[in-house]
Amino acid sequence: MDMFMLLAALLIAAIFFLVFLIATSARSSSYPYEAAGPLLTAAERFFYSTLEQVIPSGYVVTFKVRIGDVLKVRKGLEKKQALIMRGKIQQKHFDFVVCRKDDMSVACCIELNDASHKRSDRAKRDAFVRAACQAANVTLLEVKNSRSYVIDDLRSLVLAAIAGKPTPAPVVAPEPTPVGTMGKQVYPPKMDSTPEPSKISTSKMAKKHGCSTDEFMQKLVDSMYVEKIGDEYRLTEFGVNMGGEEKAHPKFGKFLAWPEDLPVV
Repeated sequence: MDMFMLLAALLIAAIFFLVFLIATSARSSSYPYEAAGPLLTAAERFFYSTLEQVIPSGYVVTFKVRIGDVLKVRKGLEKKQALIMRGKIQQKHFDFVVCRKDDMSVACCIELNDASHKRSDRAKRDAFVRAACQAANVTLLEVKNSRSYVIDDLRSLVLAAIAGKPTPAPVVAPEPTPVGTMGKQVYPPKMDSTPEPSKISTSKMAKKHGCSTDEFMQKLVDSMYVEKIGDEYRLTEFGVNMGGEEKAHPKFGKFLAWPEDLPVV
């Protein structure tokens, strides 16, 4: 009798264990997630700790803020254009955002640029974000990732950004020339001397993208770089901010020129 009770207890325990495994497996397949780890990389944490030292009272630093929570598409656009432009910012984020404590309104946005920003896809992304912020009158400060920073210089840059003063993009930290005491070495930023990218005509851009000039013009309209008024195409403010330029040819007259890396829909 005792052996029978023991076997029965073991059988019941085995059944419960099997049910638990099945339930756990079902939950895992329905919700295949796991913790992603720290929100900031080691370099971002270091910059964040430095940034907190220079933020004036009355302000707070947040991070990993969706661009779509800082910028919004202007009213009055056609539904298709609005959806396209909204999609351009929904999956992007600012590294850091400085807000006013009293109402949590945005004072300025900060991008910490590492070596990955030299890639062509990141360069296009940066150019778009830069132009979008300029069009929305939102100050964007770009700082090159460094092993250490000059506290006073960083403070000056942040205060200028909070005040809404434009800063050349990107702000780059040069190779180190150590100053200060051990553990406090920081290096002054310098302005980027990267030359302005070359610009080519709309027809050449169309050829580069493998479409006709008319098709590419429609892409420019959909991207809100130009607007069609009657039979004429005109640069929008956003198009100018993205590097679009109206030029004149002695034989063929006026035409639009664009940076070769212009992102289009």
